[in-house]
Amino acid sequence: MPDLIEKIALTPDASLEEKRDFWADSTRPIYDIRRIDQRTDTPFAKLSAWLVDRLLFTDVTFDGHIFMRNRKHMNRDLADYVSLQIYTSGSWSGEVGGVGSQMRPYEINIIDFTREMRSKTQPSRVKGLLVAHDLIGFDRSIHPAKITIPVSSPLGKVLLTVFDEIFAQLNVLTKNDARTLCQGFSGLMRAIVLSAGLDSEHDKYVVSARQSAIRRYIEQNLLSEALDADTLCGVFNISRATLYRDLSDGGGLGRMVRSIRLNRAHDELVLGASTRGVISRTAERWGFSSESHFSREFRRKFGFRPSDAVVAGPAIFNRGTVPNTGFDARVEKWLHQL
Repeated sequence: MPDLIEKIALTPDASLEEKRDFWADSTRPIYDIRRIDQRTDTPFAKLSAWLVDRLLFTDVTFDGHIFMRNRKHMNRDLADYVSLQIYTSGSWSGEVGGVGSQMRPYEINIIDFTREMRSKTQPSRVKGLLVAHDLIGFDRSIHPAKITIPVSSPLGKVLLTVFDEIFAQLNVLTKNDARTLCQGFSGLMRAIVLSAGLDSEHDKYVVSARQSAIRRYIEQNLLSEALDADTLCGVFNISRATLYRDLSDGGGLGRMVRSIRLNRAHDELVLGASTRGVISRTAERWGFSSESHFSREFRRKFGFRPSDAVVAGPAIFNRGTVPNTGFDARVEKWLHQL
């Protein structure tokens, strides 16, 4: 009798209790899951999985769900894996590693399981593969949280054809044959991932996505005392040199944080009520050491004083700046003469 590969399966005719238990046990290490419609009956129609060495193939059909993968899942054994996912029906929308994204039928998506993820799915069928980082040369300091390979591309066509053929044979493959095929498939994925990492256009996408995620993180933690280079390097798993390059257009971390805080303070002064002490309270709220320091930085950035913003109010948005007087007027005249 042939030595077939190991398989686990849950079919639609299983009891409701069996389905719930199996679903909870199989997904707990990977996601927190909540049904969109909050119904209490069966949360999915069918699940099958095949284990080949360090590769886990899955075929899952489920109703609409919200999937959440957060830091508590990163400490489990699946932390150093990526998930290759192909939706044969349904769709996915959400974010991976702080970057908004979508998955559509018959796109090939490679998702890094070391990043946080949140998604909302429609009723879907998904064929998937969990594969270790080292088997395919995935490096999270180089590659984005999600790589999408169009099936219309030559690489996509080859990858999808091989993947579908392996899937079609999983129930009849011996362990030796499956191991050979999966080694070849891992090599194919490795070639695609490594070539993606070396592609200049892909590099631009990686850097742009990471820069957007870093800025979003800064804006969300603008007043946190822990907002420093070490924290950002740890959150995004990058070196200080990479962080400095990513923030170079904004003048570095300190200047970027100060600029965003000044923008928030500007809008607060313009749109808020003109009351006694409003400037000093705004300066303190946005982390400036003193009112004089705040006023100096504010004037350097916007070309007018915080008190001018308070007096002008929302009308300042129509003019861009308040009229210059004195020293500022002379500077403006000189600039026009250049």
